[in-house]
Amino acid sequence: MTDRQLQFRVGLFVLFAFGLIGAMVFHFGELKSLWQKQYQIAVHFESAPGVHAGSPVRINGITIGTVREIALDEQRGGVGVIIDIQERYALRADAKPMLSTSLLGDASIEFAPGVSDTRLQPGSLLKGTMP
Repeated sequence: MTDRQLQFRVGLFVLFAFGLIGAMVFHFGELKSLWQKQYQIAVHFESAPGVHAGSPVRINGITIGTVREIALDEQRGGVGVIIDIQERYALRADAKPMLSTSLLGDASIEFAPGVSDTRLQPGSLLKGTMP
């Protein structure tokens, strides 16, 4: 094997390795949201201790989205939370958001599934409850 062939094979191996690393970052990392369609809803809580951007949103223990933004609600008092939900999880119109905290202080938003046949429209505002 000549020196030139060896350099070509090493270069090819390096390119393959970088491609594989890039694919793993996209697959296992937080970059899935770049190609998954999502819709937003807003939830109003009286207080939201432990909730921050990136907190998980779940229904029946399955993560269906994340918190995008949290801000004080000047008009009604309390806290407004904007949630990104994956499009494949269509919430029912009577789903109830509840704040859930762990013993360590981490918070998540848990939805109680509703029984309504109608689906929640993107951009809807829901009233959240505390545990």
